[in-house]
Order: sequence, then structure tokens, then C-alpha cells
Amino acid sequence: MSHPGRLPFETAAARWSLDETGVAVDELLDVQRLLAPGRPDRIRVAVESAGRYGIERVRAAAAASCSGDDAVRQRAGLLVLGALGIDDDAARDELVEAATRLGGSGDAQVRTALAEALGLCSTDGRTTTPLLELARDADPMVRL
Repeated sequence: MSHPGRLPFETAAARWSLDETGVAVDELLDVQRLLAPGRPDRIRVAVESAGRYGIERVRAAAAASCSGDDAVRQRAGLLVLGALGIDDDAARDELVEAATRLGGSGDAQVRTALAEALGLCSTDGRTTTPLLELARDADPMVRL
């Protein structure tokens, strides 16, 4: 059954998972817009969320999402960290740490999101090795 306004992967539990202040993590990361079809301006989505809720809260939610087991949340967290990491050293640090855990993910969409996020922060030399590894990925969807 389809629900207007919801992405097909959403569950009630995922929508209402709260951060420590009681805000839904999916709302902090704006997962609806971030992962919408048609490749939205992900940098704008992340920056708007950071402006609305504070960069520290959004960064923490993104890092926590990368540490979880849900591939959709991992993708969203990586994309937010990549977008924020353009100007935020702490987000870039979190992204590099997540790259060590998620570079070998069994989900090609997670690896694709990782490649996109690392590419946004490619001026940081720590992203070079994981980006080169992803460029040689067996899945053509992941390769840059």
C-alpha cells in the first residue's frame, strides 16, 4: 500500500527514530528530499538541515546513521557528511571514519553514496585511497 509523501523504504520505526532531543533522525537529515528521485541538490538539502537544526546535531545524526545497520540511513548519513564536509572539518573526519567501515559494504547503493560523498571532500588527502578503491569497484554503478 502506497502512502503519499513517503518513500517506499520507510517504516514507522525508521520515521520516528528520535535523536537525544526528541527530533526524528530522518527529519534532521531530511531523508525524504535527500534521497528523492531525480538527484536533488544534496549539498543544499544538507546545508538547509544544518541551518534549521544546527550543524552539530545534523552531523551527529549523520554519523550515527552511518554506524547503524540500515542501508538507507547509511546512504543519507554519508551524503550529509560529504556535503557538510566541504566546509566542516568535523564532518569530514566523520566521513573518513565511515569510509573505513562502509567501503566494503555489500550494498552497492551505500558504496555509491560513499563515492559521491568522498568526491565532495576530495581536497582532503584522506579521501584519495578510498576513492581509488571505489573507482575499481566490481559494480559499474559504484565506479566514478
